[in-house]
Amino acid sequence: MMTSAGRRGFTFLEVLIVVAMTGVLAAIGIPKLLRAEARAKASEAITQLKSLHASLIVQPVKPTSIHVAGFAPPRGNRYSYHLGTPCTSWEVRSARWAIVNETDDCIGVDTYARPGLPELFTPIDLSAAQWNEKALLNGVTTSPGFFGSELNWDYIAAAAGDRDHRLSDAADTWGITSAEGLVNSPCQEDPEPFQVVSGEPFSIIEDTQCDF
Repeated sequence: MMTSAGRRGFTFLEVLIVVAMTGVLAAIGIPKLLRAEARAKASEAITQLKSLHASLIVQPVKPTSIHVAGFAPPRGNRYSYHLGTPCTSWEVRSARWAIVNETDDCIGVDTYARPGLPELFTPIDLSAAQWNEKALLNGVTTSPGFFGSELNWDYIAAAAGDRDHRLSDAADTWGITSAEGLVNSPCQEDPEPFQVVSGEPFSIIEDTQCDF
C-alpha cells in the first residue's frame, strides 16, 4: 500500500501480526508483573511480623497492646496486623495522623495512603495445630492473641491483606508465633501439616493460589 506521499503504509495483515504479537507479549509479561507485585506485598507482611516478634519476645510480662516496645509499621501499609480475634480496638490510619488507643491489639491498613482497601482485613485462622508442651500449657489456639499467664505466655500474630486484587475472597494471611509445632492451613490445596518455628513468619493462606 502506498500513501499519497509515496511512502508505504501498513497492510491489514501486518497490523494483525503486530496486534497478535502484542497480545502474546502481554500474556507473558502481565502475569510476571502481577507475581512480582504479589511478592512485594508479601514482603511487607514478613518484614513487619519479624519486627513485631522482636518487640514481643523481650517483654518481661505478657503485653496488653500491639504497640508494645514501639511496634509501628511504616505508613502506607497494605496489610492489617492482628494480635486479637476479633480486634478489641485498633490503630486507625484513615487520616494523616493515626489514632492510637492503649487497648489496641490490631493496626489497620493505611487507608489514607490506600483508599481502595478496607480498614481491616479478616485474617484466616489455622485449621488445626499440634503445639509444643509449653504452648499447650498456655492454651495456645489457632487464632491471633496472647495466651498464658502474665509471666509465662505465648502469642500468635497475623498479617492480613490482598495480593490477588480480589477483595471478595479470603484475605492473604501470614502468621508468626512464639510457639512451635505442626499446623494445618485451611486451604484444601495444602492438606499436609507443616512445621512452625518460633519467630519465623509462615503463610496461612496465599490468596493468589487458594480462594474460598
